[in-house]
Amino acid sequence: MFTEITKEFERISNKGWIKGINNNTNSVGLTFEKELGKTTDSLIFPDYHGIEIKCTTRFSKFPIGLFSHGLDGPYLFEMNYLLEKYGKKDFKYKSKNVLNVELKYNQYVEYNNYFYKLIINQNKIIIKIYDKNKNYIDEAYVTLESIKNHLDIKLSYMLLVKASKKIENNDYYFRYYQALCYKLKSFNTFIKMIKANLLTIKLVGRLARSGTQEGKQKNKNLAFYLSKDNINELFSLVKTIDTDKIQFRKNYFM
Repeated sequence: MFTEITKEFERISNKGWIKGINNNTNSVGLTFEKELGKTTDSLIFPDYHGIEIKCTTRFSKFPIGLFSHGLDGPYLFEMNYLLEKYGKKDFKYKSKNVLNVELKYNQYVEYNNYFYKLIINQNKIIIKIYDKNKNYIDEAYVTLESIKNHLDIKLSYMLLVKASKKIENNDYYFRYYQALCYKLKSFNTFIKMIKANLLTIKLVGRLARSGTQEGKQKNKNLAFYLSKDNINELFSLVKTIDTDKIQFRKNYFM
């Protein structure tokens, strides 16, 4: 499964330091995808022949963004409804509302004078909403079936690429030194991790901050993140390619 992508990783790694395509936090991933010859997208399908690619820098503490998923209801345009009713005014575009709630399983989380709680029943992941006195007033949901389908399609196989980063003349450069090949354990494991609060889940409705889309609504709905410390809880490690160690062994035995 990973033969072709690991060969591509080794080819890119052997190039040494590569100038990033921008100086944003997502540059490490976008630069690697460019080297693969892949165009940027936000599709449900994995990045490369059934394998989802995630990139991180050596000392980064940021979690891995697994995927984002639209809300299923109860309204047809549920996120627009939540933004209108419970969002707060954007600091720059005062006529627009934003949402950014980090949800916790079976725990109250406060945002903009409302409380949110994430629960799971047999069929749905439900976001319950309460007033400032913790009286129930509303809810939104996504079905377990749709989440499972998304997870199985997007993340059955994952390649985590690690890179060193340096800055020269105010530009980012990356050296890709390690690739870890993972296989998803199971959807039940995913749900158990939600219930143990080992996944970060955010309800996000945001605005574009730059480019031609600046000021326009960019809804991510439910976004799922995984700490690098918890990768082995959700995925089984299949193979590791470490070009630093390969090069060390070559030099040692020369």
